[in-house]
This record gives sequence, structure tokens and C-alpha cells, in this order.
Amino acid sequence: RRVHGEWLDDVLNISNLDEDLKYYEKTGHVYEEKIKAMRYQAPKDLADIIQMFEQHLDEKIDRNCKVLDVASGTGLGGEIIRHELKFTGIVDGLEPVKNEGTIYCQETVYHYT
Repeated sequence: RRVHGEWLDDVLNISNLDEDLKYYEKTGHVYEEKIKAMRYQAPKDLADIIQMFEQHLDEKIDRNCKVLDVASGTGLGGEIIRHELKFTGIVDGLEPVKNEGTIYCQETVYHYT
């Protein structure tokens, strides 16, 4: 059986947005731990894409710009934006589900108004 196989099977069996939101609301406090254990790469892929885009244009994106992270979850994407890519401007997180996991990122990564 895969690492965290039962949890992943549950996630893959979600068939609509309402189920997805309810499941994340219920399990969000362990979400980050589980996806990191599975070597989740999307936030790192985001950083790579931004860097490739900048290389292609031969121009850096202004690190003081405003950023909106939609479906910000526990803040993994925001951490990459802030710490690896060194964005210093306002980074807002938009997350439809509020749970223990998303509360942490509100205080450490994102600017909320």
C-alpha cells in the first residue's frame, strides 16, 4: 500500500466541489504533513515556472508587486513566493475553507485585510 494510501484514495474519490471543501475542512489540519510526505511539488513547480518565465523575458518580475494566491490552503505556495522567490509586496491568500491549517498561514505568509 502506498504512503498515506487511504488518505490519497479518499482525496481521489472526491467528485465535486462541495465534497472537496467538506473533506478539506475536516482534514486540513493534516493536509500539509501528508502532501509533504508524498513529495508534493506544485509550489516548487510554481517557483520554477516563474523563474523560467523571467529567463525567457530576460526580465525580473517586480518583487514588490501584489500577489493573489487563490486556494491558498496552508500557505505552501505563499511560502515559496515569499521565501524562495523573495517577493516583498502584499501577498494575499484567498481560501474558501477555514480550518486549523489555514489559520497558520494567515499569520506567517499572507496579508489579510
